Amino acid sequence: MLEDTLLAYETRIWHFITQPQVLVALAIAIPAAIAFQYFTTSGQTAVRSAHQQYPSNQTIMSPPKEDLPPPKSDPFTLDELTRFNGTDESLPIYVSIR
Repeated sequence: MLEDTLLAYETRIWHFITQPQVLVALAIAIPAAIAFQYFTTSGQTAVRSAHQQYPSNQTIMSPPKEDLPPPKSDPFTLDELTRFNGTDESLPIYVSIR
């Protein structure tokens, strides 16, 4: 009797799971759940590992260089600056800052 009842339940469950609507829902829900889990935990792991690698009193930036020459103060005229607009590939590109 118990075996017949269990077999009936298994049959009902199998028929329910193999319905097209249920299969489509599972085909969408399972990858979505996996993607959600991956994207919500991978960011936390990266942040956690960055904090472990670089404590709050340490920085990932290199220290400022001491041997740099002072900035140049060579003003360009507008005509001189137009030569360095990127049309000639042999010349660098300069940007004017006011």
